[in-house]
Amino acid sequence: MSLNEKHILTRLAKGDTDAFARLFCIHWKTVYRLCYKYTGSHFDAEDISQEVFQRIWEKRKFLMIQTTFERYIIRATKNSILNHFRATETKKKYEKDANWYTSQYTTVLDVRHLKHAENKYHELVALLPARSHEIYRRKTESHITNDALAKEMGLSIKTIEYHLHRANKFIREGIKKNQENF
Repeated sequence: MSLNEKHILTRLAKGDTDAFARLFCIHWKTVYRLCYKYTGSHFDAEDISQEVFQRIWEKRKFLMIQTTFERYIIRATKNSILNHFRATETKKKYEKDANWYTSQYTTVLDVRHLKHAENKYHELVALLPARSHEIYRRKTESHITNDALAKEMGLSIKTIEYHLHRANKFIREGIKKNQENF
C-alpha cells in the first residue's frame, strides 16, 4: 500500500468526505465493470456498486486493509455480488412457492362457492331493517369513520354504533346459521 493511499484511508477513517470522493473517483469504474461482468445488468451493476461504496463509508472507522485498497474493494465487490445473487435466488424461490400455493388454493377453492357466499352476504344485508341497512351500506361503501357518518346523516355517534353493531350481529348470525351452505 502506498503512502498516499495510507494517508487517504486515514483521512477516510476520520470522516473526510474529500478522501472518500477521491477513492470513489479512482475505483468506481473497476467496481462497476466487475459488477456488470457478473450480473449483465446495468441496473444491478449500479445498485451493487452504490452498495459497495455505501458500506465502505459506513465502515470507514473499522476498515482493516492489509494489502492495497484496490484488492480490498474488489473482494468487497465480489462479496456484494454473491450476496445479490443469494438474495435474488431466495426471492425467486419465495415467489415460486407463493405462486404454487396460490395456484393450489385457487384450484381447491371453487369460484362458484365464492359467488354463492357473496350472494348470501348480499341477501343478509338486504334483510337488515331499513335504518340499519342504510347506515351499514353507507359505512361499507364510503369507508368513513363513524363520527363522519354520524355528522353526514345528522345522527349521534351512539346511534351509528348501535345500528352497525346490530347489522354486524345479524350478518354474523345469518352466516353461522347457513354455514354449511357457505
